[in-house]
Amino acid sequence: MDYRLEIRKILQGADVSVKDFCKGVGMSTTYVRHLLMPKSDKVVIWMR
Repeated sequence: MDYRLEIRKILQGADVSVKDFCKGVGMSTTYVRHLLMPKSDKVVIWMR
């Protein structure tokens, strides 16, 4: 299961900010932003 896709669906569907989402689920905003917006030097395979 790819959590990045699930988090992205929740944020787009519920129209909630990353800050509010992180506060609600107890995750770090830095961690979630890193998941959703990876560095450009990394190759991310979203679907296999």
